[in-house]
Amino acid sequence: MLKRFASKTSLNRYQVSNQSFLKACGTKEDLSEKIRLFRQVVGEDLPENWQQYFKELLDNCNPLKQVGPHAVFKLSRNKALITLVAQDPVLRRLVLKAEDHHVIVFRTHLARFKSRMKELGYLL
Repeated sequence: MLKRFASKTSLNRYQVSNQSFLKACGTKEDLSEKIRLFRQVVGEDLPENWQQYFKELLDNCNPLKQVGPHAVFKLSRNKALITLVAQDPVLRRLVLKAEDHHVIVFRTHLARFKSRMKELGYLL
C-alpha cells in the first residue's frame, strides 16, 4: 500500500520524497486526494512534521503563473523557490532569467522543466 507514496529502500522500509509522493499528481486536487488516501492508510493523527510537509506541498502547487503565449513564468516571492531556480544545475540549463522574477522556458524544455520542479517538490 505504501508503494503509492514512497520508494522502497529495503525489505520492510520505505522512504518518502517529493518525487515519490508527487508521482501521478497533475493538479492540486490530485495531491489533496493523495494526502487524504495517505491519512487513510497511515492514520488521521499524523505528527506535526507530516502535517507541515503536506502543508508545504500544497503551498508549492502552482507557484508559477504562465504569462502570454510563450512559456514565461513569474516566480512567487518565495525566497527558497527563487534560490532554487537560480542555483539548481538542471533548472539553470532549462530556463532563461528575465526581470521582475520572470523565467522563460523554451517549449521544447517545458516537460523537463515541469518534471524537475516536481522532483524538487513544486507541482506546476
